[in-house]
Amino acid sequence: MIKQRYWGPFTGNHLTIIFVAAMAVFLPGTLWAVDAFTNVAIIDPLTGTKASINSARRLGVFGGVTATETAPANFYRFLRELIPADLCVVVATPPKTKALILKTIVVNTNNMTAPPAHNKYLGILVGTNCSNGRIVAFVNPPGIGLTVIPLDPGVGVPAGQSLWAQAVGISVDVSGTGYTVSAATVPASAAVSGPQTPGLGGRS
Repeated sequence: MIKQRYWGPFTGNHLTIIFVAAMAVFLPGTLWAVDAFTNVAIIDPLTGTKASINSARRLGVFGGVTATETAPANFYRFLRELIPADLCVVVATPPKTKALILKTIVVNTNNMTAPPAHNKYLGILVGTNCSNGRIVAFVNPPGIGLTVIPLDPGVGVPAGQSLWAQAVGISVDVSGTGYTVSAATVPASAAVSGPQTPGLGGRS
């Protein structure tokens, strides 16, 4: 005669039945929790275009995100001193095979050379030269000191083009910050803030 073993109030048969019943109850729920998902589409509200994920399961984004915009190796800074005799000069040019995204320009006015009745301004443009440049900003400094020009979300300087500036009636230091990107990111026809202009030579 085989003697039955007990674990507390339960026999081995009882425990086997309880274990099998527990697995039947909890295991399907666990598998459902792992496999269940909800499709969420990321859509451009203006064009209706949906975002896509590539074969490496990476979501492609363009523009501002809650993250660092670029690696430190791509940071770009420039500084150029201008006096009225300089006419229109280059203050920043992208490296070869690169374009620039400028985020800020700082104008430090250090000398008001023109008489009080004359115009005093700094013109800043993007292009291959001043005669075909697209205007970024005009600054009329009220006196000695700093003028900060924020450019968010950014002004593009395409590959093969430059940022130009002309000081009229003032001496200034022009500096700025931004970052480099691939040339394809900023087309040659990329718009900048402000209307197109035939250049600064006609202003008085």
